[in-house]
Amino acid sequence: MNYKLYSTDKTTAASAWIRKEVKGKKTFDAPQLSSGCKVKQNGRGMIIENALGYVQYNANNVYFNDTNVSMFSGAFSGANGLSVIPKNFMKVVSLFAARRLIKRNWLNDKDEYLPPSEVL
Repeated sequence: MNYKLYSTDKTTAASAWIRKEVKGKKTFDAPQLSSGCKVKQNGRGMIIENALGYVQYNANNVYFNDTNVSMFSGAFSGANGLSVIPKNFMKVVSLFAARRLIKRNWLNDKDEYLPPSEVL
């Protein structure tokens, strides 16, 4: 078997790419969800006003795909994600789909996500 190793040190991570549209936007403390329909009284979740929802991305690697990648209709109590707004909606959906479709194993669980090639 041939394996190709590469360094992602000098490239933009998908986790940074997806946050460009929300960076610097004012957030506020809102009711926080700890699951799809359970509100938690305290947590770290913040959301942008008039956001469509919130997406949780725990880390930028395959290891967390099964347990820490989810979408919510409001702020997530665990943070580690970002608000979904119209400007980043397609990015969020694209990365969410990639993260949910790729299953981890011992060969790929430390692989990092990179932004896709954008064609307009």
